[in-house]
Amino acid sequence: MRVYFLCMNTKILEELGLTPAEVKTYLYLLTRPQTTATKIALETKLNRSNLYSILDSLMGKNLVSFIIIKKARYYSAYKPGVLKTVIEQRIDDFQHKKQESVLN
Repeated sequence: MRVYFLCMNTKILEELGLTPAEVKTYLYLLTRPQTTATKIALETKLNRSNLYSILDSLMGKNLVSFIIIKKARYYSAYKPGVLKTVIEQRIDDFQHKKQESVLN
């Protein structure tokens, strides 16, 4: 299962609207669940202060969650099956915009 995550095409994730930093963070968390922001920053070489906004963005896209253990946040990525929902939402948005343009 781990090999699948490592081979996941980053281009697809970027086409779904993720920034390169979000892709890097998401793929890292797929292979290392329940990780602190400090450890994510150290291992991905992303600036820790920027990482919090990256994690917030990924949580807003329903790709990442966190739990609190002894006052520390531990982040985990939802499995790639969640991406199906993101794709379906994009398709719905596209179809809605298409219908609006036909009506105008």
